[in-house]
Amino acid sequence: MKTSHTLALLLSATLAAACSAAQANDDGTPVESFDYTVSKTRAEVIADTQIWRESGLAAVQSSESPNFMSHDYQQAQQRYERMHASPQFDALVERIARERGESFRAATR
Repeated sequence: MKTSHTLALLLSATLAAACSAAQANDDGTPVESFDYTVSKTRAEVIADTQIWRESGLAAVQSSESPNFMSHDYQQAQQRYERMHASPQFDALVERIARERGESFRAATR
């Protein structure tokens, strides 16, 4: 029984070392972690979802395996990007925030 505990401890130590090594760059420096904090307001998420639908991107992404290289997908992606970068998007976010009784802050892109 003692042998199985020793083996388990050795295996755990090896896995821990392997995981640590997997999180290093080629030169040995640690990989920077991602910051997963939420940076969008609820109004921004609602507005983004609305333009995702209006641009046609939702429709072309609705299949189980969308063709990202298709003409329709590329056109919808371009429409979405234009809509998201427009002043109308900021106005939509502001309108949604006001309707929800939330404070409005200019969208950061």
